[in-house]
Amino acid sequence: SAVGWPLAVILKYADAVTAGQSAEAEWMAILLWPSVAYLVVQFIESWILTPWLQRHSTDMSAATILIVVFLGGAVGGLFGLIFAIPVAACFKILIEEFIKPRWLRWVREA
Repeated sequence: SAVGWPLAVILKYADAVTAGQSAEAEWMAILLWPSVAYLVVQFIESWILTPWLQRHSTDMSAATILIVVFLGGAVGGLFGLIFAIPVAACFKILIEEFIKPRWLRWVREA
């Protein structure tokens, strides 16, 4: 997020200064390690945790979730990203509840 990383750097800098450490000598502790931690957590949350949770709530595979999000973002920008998964879930329900049973009934009658 736009607030999380700068806040972590500011808090680490304040911790280093109040502990009596030289801020210039501790650049790795102040800037690098919070950045690495933020990137690792962000990667896990964005690419593993969120698709896994959405897979269980929509009963779609994680790969389908990622593809739908990519397509939604490419087609609709920010609103496409926001509405991609709910629209895909609605299409899935529409297909499973209405189209597939009627198609199977039509195949059996033919």
